[in-house]
Amino acid sequence: MIKLTLSLQDAHAHLWHVRCEWTVLHDQEMQIIHLADWVPGSYMIRDFSRHIVSMQAAANNVAIDLLQLDKSRWQLAGHAGYYCVEYELYAFDLSVRASYLDGQYGFADGACWMPWLEHRQDEAYEVQVDLGIWGREQAWEIATTMRPVSENVFQAASYWEAIDHPITMGCLRTFDLNVLGLPHQVVISGASLAFDVDRLLADVEKICAAQIEMFGAAPFERYIFMLYVGDKVYGGLEHRSSTALMADRWCLPKLGAKERSDEYLQLLGLISHEYFHAWNVKAIKPAAFDPYELHHEQHTEQLWAFEGITSYYDDLILQRSGVMSTPQYLTQLAKTITRVEQGQGVLKQSLAQSSMDAWTKYYKQNENSANAITSYYQKGALAALVLDLYLRRETDGEFSLDDVMRALYRRYLQDGKGISEAQWRQLVCDVTGVNVQDLLHRIIDTTEVLPLAVLLNEFGLKLQRVAQPESQSAWVKALPAVAAQAATAFGAKYSMDATGMKITSVVSGGSAEQAGLAAGDVVIAMANLHIKQFDVIWSNLEVDDSIGVHYFRQGVLYQTQLHVQAALATTVLLHTEDEQLLSYWLPQWQ
Repeated sequence: MIKLTLSLQDAHAHLWHVRCEWTVLHDQEMQIIHLADWVPGSYMIRDFSRHIVSMQAAANNVAIDLLQLDKSRWQLAGHAGYYCVEYELYAFDLSVRASYLDGQYGFADGACWMPWLEHRQDEAYEVQVDLGIWGREQAWEIATTMRPVSENVFQAASYWEAIDHPITMGCLRTFDLNVLGLPHQVVISGASLAFDVDRLLADVEKICAAQIEMFGAAPFERYIFMLYVGDKVYGGLEHRSSTALMADRWCLPKLGAKERSDEYLQLLGLISHEYFHAWNVKAIKPAAFDPYELHHEQHTEQLWAFEGITSYYDDLILQRSGVMSTPQYLTQLAKTITRVEQGQGVLKQSLAQSSMDAWTKYYKQNENSANAITSYYQKGALAALVLDLYLRRETDGEFSLDDVMRALYRRYLQDGKGISEAQWRQLVCDVTGVNVQDLLHRIIDTTEVLPLAVLLNEFGLKLQRVAQPESQSAWVKALPAVAAQAATAFGAKYSMDATGMKITSVVSGGSAEQAGLAAGDVVIAMANLHIKQFDVIWSNLEVDDSIGVHYFRQGVLYQTQLHVQAALATTVLLHTEDEQLLSYWLPQWQ
C-alpha cells in the first residue's frame, strides 16, 4: 500500500506538505516516482511539478539522494526497505483543476499533488489529510468521496481511483439530498450571500433524477457537488463520483425570486454538464484514454463525442426536468448556433480536428483563434443535436441519441473498456438500425455546414438568420426590424478604457482587418471624433461608407481608411411553428 499524507503546512503562505511512504520487499535496480503533468478532463499540459518548493527522500529513516530525471520524474535507490519522499507544494491556483490553499479554503485535485511509483499505479492508496493547528482551530471540515477508514483517513484501490476523488476543506456548508435512493451532497465553500437553498436542492435533485432515469442506473454509490462561490470565477471538472465547481456568488438562486435568473440557469447547466460526465467520459471513455498517460498528451478525435454530446444534454436535461422552460431552452440553443456560426474557424476546422488539436489550439487560444478553430463543445453539441433529430426522424421516434447513450453505458458495464471512434459510429448503426456513417462523416470529419435548419424544421421550428447591427451588442431575442436594417460590421472585438479602443481580435476578411487594424492596436479617433463616441459614430454609417481611423501601434500613431462592410446574417433566431411536431423532441414538462 502507498501511504500519502496531505498536511496544511501554512495557509497564509499557501503551502501544503506532502508525504509519500511505501515499502520495497525485494532489492531492485532503482525506483522512479512521478507527478502528473496534466489532469484528466482538462486537456493541457500544466506541469504540476513547477509548484514543488523543496523535496527530499529517505530510506529506512536515513536521507538518500533523489535524482531528478526530467521535469516530473525522480529516481531513488531500489534496495528493500521503507521509503519516504516529502515535498512542499505551493497552492495558489484558484481553479477546479489544481490546488489552492488560503486562510478560508483549501482544495486539492488528486493529479496535481499525488505521486505514483512506476509500475505500482494499481496498488492501493491510503490518504490522510492533516488540517494542522490552523485547520483545527478554525473548525475546518473535509469533503471527498474517497472511502473513509477513520477520521480524515481514506483509501482507494489504486492511484487512478485516488486521483479521481478531489478533496475540499474549510468552513463548509453541506446539504444532503436523496436522489432515487442514492445519497448526494452539495458542499458549498467561499463567501456567499443568503440564497434559496431549498430551490437549489430541489433543482439539483430534478437534474440528477432525470439523468439517472435516462441511463437506467448510476455508476456511483454516492455523489458530491463541491461548489466554490466567489468573485468572477467559473468552471467545472468531472470525477467518477463528484465534481469540482466554481461559480460567481450571484449565480445562486435569490431568496424570494419567482423566476430562475439566467445566471442561476447557467450554474444549473454547469451542474448538469459535470454530472452527465459521470457516465460520458468517466465510465464511457475514448479508447485513447484507456489507460490515461499523465506524463504526455493523449490525442483523440473523440472529444466532440464526450464534451460535445455532454454539452448537448446539459441544457436539454434542464428542459426535460422542468428546471428550464422550452422557450428558455430554445433561446439557449439559438445562442449556441449563433456562437458557432459567427466564428470563421467553423469553416476551417472539423470537429475531428478540433478534438485532436485541443492540447495546442483550444486550450491555448490567441487573438486569431475565432478565425482558425471551432469548439468541440459547442459545435459538438450541435452535431449531437443533428444526430439526435436524424435518428428520431429516420425511425419515426422509435430511437434517439438517448438509446445510443444507454447502449454505450451497457457496453461499459460489460467490459469496462474504452471505445474507438470507429466502434462508436458502428454502435450507433447497430443500436438504431440506421446507417449514419455518411452523416457522421459529414458532420464530424468535414467542415460542411450542419443541416440544422432542415432537421429543426421537421420538428416544428423555423431557423432564421439575421444580420445584427454593430450597435446591438447583445444577442437579440426577436427583432423583426433587424432583418430590414442595413446592418454594418466593424469586424473586431475590443475593450474601451481611458486610452481608447483596444482591439483584442479581428474578424478574418472583415472591415477592421481590411483597414490594417490588428489585435493590440489602440484606436483613438474615428471620423476625426474621439473614439469614446464610437456607438454614435458607427450607428450613422452605412454599408460602403469610408471613414478615417487614427490608432496607435507599439506607441506609434497611424492613420487608415476603413471601408464599412455589411454584417453577415449569423445571428440565429428560432421560432416555434408547430408545437405538436416540437413535442416529439421536446415534450412539455408537466
